[in-house]
Amino acid sequence: MAGVLSAMFPQSARGQDGNDVADQNDVDSVIIALTRLDVNDIILDVNDQIPDVNDQTEDPNGETLNIEEPTLELRWKIKNNSDHDVWICDSVGFIEDEFEVYLGEDDQTLLIHRRLDVPSLIIYYIWPEGWYTRLRAGEEQAKSLSINLPVHHHWMFMPRLEKQGVIYAQRLIVEIGYHTKNLAQMILDFQESDEDPNMFEKAGISYLSPLNEGEHVLRITVDGVLIPYEDVWVQDPHGNADAMEQSEPREAQLTNRLKPEQH
Repeated sequence: MAGVLSAMFPQSARGQDGNDVADQNDVDSVIIALTRLDVNDIILDVNDQIPDVNDQTEDPNGETLNIEEPTLELRWKIKNNSDHDVWICDSVGFIEDEFEVYLGEDDQTLLIHRRLDVPSLIIYYIWPEGWYTRLRAGEEQAKSLSINLPVHHHWMFMPRLEKQGVIYAQRLIVEIGYHTKNLAQMILDFQESDEDPNMFEKAGISYLSPLNEGEHVLRITVDGVLIPYEDVWVQDPHGNADAMEQSEPREAQLTNRLKPEQH
């Protein structure tokens, strides 16, 4: 039965600057490709109002139309062409399926990050953690992401940069972290466990863990987009206002855990 490993260490670890980036390919033959990019945007002007989700209106024929909230829809595929397993970052933060998103200093680039080994300009009482899924040699993984528009700042390591009004980003950068080392084996070694590392498909590590080093990065860059961004901070880009309350207390973060995978 596949399981989930989580290792939280009290030692401090310093993030990297992200120079180890793989655009479509790297030395380990792990590649990423964007398969869908939709900006379902009904904002025509910065003064336009966005209808509430599931607002209803009437078309010229008198039929009721459902107006859905505008979203940025992304899909990508990662393939492991190497001869060994790798571990792909599925989430970074405090809850499941979380990520960092912000507008760069140039006011032109929207950045979406799912990676843990980065310098943090924010000091936490409860530190973020990264969750990684094993991608076996020769296999591929498809992922998707949906973000409400206009995009709002969701910090993780980069503090909020105040912007005025709605800005349209013209470049999109998505960065996904991954490890080539065997996270399951390393966590089990720390736990002094003789369990089979092949039983585990997910591994969680704290930002403070010494395992949070040497993360590689896959990058997608798309130019020529128009993605509305508004400088409004949200605790959770999925709209969960209780995200921090759902995170575990610091004592639990510094404890090594082993739990079964939930289906």
